[in-house]
Amino acid sequence: MALSIIAEKTQAGYSHVVDVQWCRGDGTMSHSVVLVRYADDMVLLARTESEARQAWERLQNQFAALRLVVNQEKSRLTTVEEGFAFLGFEFRKPPRRLLYMWPRKKACQHIRDRVREVVRSFPSSALVGEVIRKLNPILNGWCTYFRAGNSNHIFHQIDWAVLSELQLWLRRKHQRSWRSARKRWNYQFLYKRCRLYQMVGRVSHLPGLRRTPPEEDGRRAGCGKSARPVR
Repeated sequence: MALSIIAEKTQAGYSHVVDVQWCRGDGTMSHSVVLVRYADDMVLLARTESEARQAWERLQNQFAALRLVVNQEKSRLTTVEEGFAFLGFEFRKPPRRLLYMWPRKKACQHIRDRVREVVRSFPSSALVGEVIRKLNPILNGWCTYFRAGNSNHIFHQIDWAVLSELQLWLRRKHQRSWRSARKRWNYQFLYKRCRLYQMVGRVSHLPGLRRTPPEEDGRRAGCGKSARPVR
């Protein structure tokens, strides 16, 4: 049976009151629909569309009683086959396959932009070691957050983007051609000799998630922080 999901974002920061209403005294769910929340982002997990719609009505009534406003544009009904985004991850379960999770495109673009910003903030008189010392904590933090799930393919792409950005900076610094820059400041030089942080190989697979994400089929994730179908 397909899993129906409602995802949403509330306007207020005290929606923990809703958690209490959905749980028993021992902390377990008092309803067949599971509520997952972090700060003001939440997802409701239901087995059927009917259960999902009933839970959605119940939740809206609870918000109304608390005088909370639900962002209707970021709240919708979807399925795991369509996919949804939550807390920076993309979740999807293709038909007759298991669940996949990996960093969404918006999160990947953010780390690329951050790397570009840091590298290009250094003048040509700086040493490459200084640039790497500034980059490594940023790369480490992003990798640590997204290392769960099926992230290795994405990590390959980010590592390559970081390598290319540093090669561009070194090329401009030493007035070299692209061919020369890539040959001189290659993988071995930057990752092995200069100890640039490498994401590949740091994936921590959750049980049952040792798989490669399916192809995107030309679809892209919607913008915004809250979960939503992939279109």
